[in-house]
Amino acid sequence: MRMMAITLPLLAVVGYGKVVPVPEVPYITPIQQAAINKAATLGKEAAAAARPQLLELMQRPAFRSYLKEMADRPELANMQPEDILTNIGLQYQAAEVVHNWSPVEGAVIDLNLDSALPYKTFFQEWQLSALGLSKKDSADRSSIENWNEVNIYNFPNFTTTEPDYVEASNRIIYGALNLRKLSMGNPTFGNISCVFRNSRIRNASTIFGADTGLYASGCSPDYVTHNMPGFSLNCSAFQPVGNFDYWEHTVLGNVLIYNDTAAPTHTSTVPQSEYPEFNMAYLTATFLNEDYSKMPPIINRLADFIEANPALNAKWDTDIKMVLLKFRSNMFGTGTADLLRQWAISKNFVLVWGNDNTTTITSNDTYYANQRILDPYVLSQISAGRNSTSDPSFPNLVSTFESFWTAANLTLPRLNNSQEIVDFYWSSWNSVWDSFKGSVLEVQPLTGTSCSDNDCAVVRVVDKKCICG
Repeated sequence: MRMMAITLPLLAVVGYGKVVPVPEVPYITPIQQAAINKAATLGKEAAAAARPQLLELMQRPAFRSYLKEMADRPELANMQPEDILTNIGLQYQAAEVVHNWSPVEGAVIDLNLDSALPYKTFFQEWQLSALGLSKKDSADRSSIENWNEVNIYNFPNFTTTEPDYVEASNRIIYGALNLRKLSMGNPTFGNISCVFRNSRIRNASTIFGADTGLYASGCSPDYVTHNMPGFSLNCSAFQPVGNFDYWEHTVLGNVLIYNDTAAPTHTSTVPQSEYPEFNMAYLTATFLNEDYSKMPPIINRLADFIEANPALNAKWDTDIKMVLLKFRSNMFGTGTADLLRQWAISKNFVLVWGNDNTTTITSNDTYYANQRILDPYVLSQISAGRNSTSDPSFPNLVSTFESFWTAANLTLPRLNNSQEIVDFYWSSWNSVWDSFKGSVLEVQPLTGTSCSDNDCAVVRVVDKKCICG
């Protein structure tokens, strides 16, 4: 069923400008491979040193007390430390690696509809700048990103202030390891989230235990004046990069770097001396809880993700498996979303609508981010839909979903201001969620034991069946 396209203020349906030529570069350049190899060397030693520290931390009574508060089942609350680490290792292999971006150009150099949909290559910020696909100031060697990539990820510095496309292609795509299973991946950075195919990036990714932008802002002498309010980082807890084989130190770094976080993280009763135990319990519960409806609430937790950055020149067709769209982002029912649906079909991407009520990365609000609904129209057109579209309930689900789409399409042009639009999307999501919760359209991220193939996109909540391309 096709709907009339509409536009909203600041979110027009894209009309592609001139598509620029893109030089051919290796999928993985020699410089990228050297950084990948360096991460393996550093990670192997650091992971071995971190493992006994994590085991000792999980032996502490405070850790066990906090874990019992947040675990979704007695088995996890009482799990032994060695078993916890084994299961976290499995979760590392299955977790989504996500990159969020916006339909229109935002405050930072990143993808938008004009620089994503017409191209075969998934561009990172240096490439966007080199191709002139960003209207923002060119990325250059004085940026925090360059500091991160040289000082943390061990890339050589660029030979010029503004590298050309070939030299720009030696760097990383910034990603977040969605171990916490957030509905929208990493929503601070945009309302569209692309999820990488695990098998394609596993051996080409470098992992750091914190957001390197936040770490550089708080810990680099060159950028410490940029420190973000609400965060006081424990810079001495720095751990080197690792990878999907050597990851234990990235967990330790994440737990300890935020040990001095000034903003509340759980309740006012968590003493500063127990932040490591609380942080480790929180990570354990969010990583290993199996009941998606019982994920711990997110409290000032948007910024403390673990980075997983593919060091390769990704292609949309082969390296991406799924797209997440934020329902309350002024897109549902619009021409912009219609365009993204058609794009997803053309690429054979699973498309999921997610909900969260995130505000800013320093917000102390408590909220949940564990609601996802498959787009049934897209699902019916792609290979991943074969084990859902045959369900007897599916035709009625499609009809109901498209009725919500039509209602949004007809209602939005009549709304007079942004607050009315916000209120409409809140109300609409509540109706959508009530209609599809418990159906074959309600899905959750993979866990370490969900599917035999970690390239599957999501898992149906109702029966734990995997949705795979």
